[in-house]
Amino acid sequence: MERLLKGIEISANLGIIIVSGLIIWALFGYKLINQEPKNIEGSVVSDLPGYNWSNSQETLVIAIRSCCRFCEESLLFYKNLTVLEKRRQLKAHLVTVMPDNSLVGQAMLKSADISMDGIYSEPLDKLNVTATPTILLVDNRGRVMREWIGELTPQRENDVISAARK
Repeated sequence: MERLLKGIEISANLGIIIVSGLIIWALFGYKLINQEPKNIEGSVVSDLPGYNWSNSQETLVIAIRSCCRFCEESLLFYKNLTVLEKRRQLKAHLVTVMPDNSLVGQAMLKSADISMDGIYSEPLDKLNVTATPTILLVDNRGRVMREWIGELTPQRENDVISAARK
């Protein structure tokens, strides 16, 4: 009889823990998981170490991270942007910001044959970025003029290129 009571007590305690966990998730966790990226157009972003927004009329900031499937699937588009910049067909200068270790970030870009002089290992919240991939068009005062969040359709890729062209 004592074993039965002990088993009921353990089952009741587990039930309370599970129900409490579900209530906490319902109140807080769902919001954290399904957080919508915030619109940051018009906001001013923090300086990147060693980069001065005023050195270029506009800067196209590519915010990505390793182990982000959508970032990896977008690497070909980022490579195309670097080709356009090298051919001087963009008015915007390209930089990449990644929260990853700089060696990890450089390896990710190198694996896609992407080379650029501006690769920064910085927390994405310095740019007010909450989701990856994100592309920001930033003016020479550090103000976000346009933003594109997530993996882009061909039409949205063309929109980025049009916004960054001379």
